Amino acid sequence: DELGTINSDLLIRNLKNFNQKIQHVDQDAKQYVEFIIDEIASEQPRIFLLETITRSFRQAFVNSPYELETRELAASIWGYLEMLKFST
Repeated sequence: DELGTINSDLLIRNLKNFNQKIQHVDQDAKQYVEFIIDEIASEQPRIFLLETITRSFRQAFVNSPYELETRELAASIWGYLEMLKFST
């Protein structure tokens, strides 16, 4: 199922688009997004760090207009991390 396959390029593109939308959100929240983008783009993403930061990223947007989108992005990140775990 091609739609179920999450690749890093698509994930990074979605995160960058989201990052542009959240211009007026506090800096901590933006830094989570930027960290996740940098880490996924790295040659050897550190899964344990991404797991921790993804939880914080999701929490940062609870009760915000971006909560639903954040939840969807977090689900994509989790799927990507599961894929990474099985490929190593």
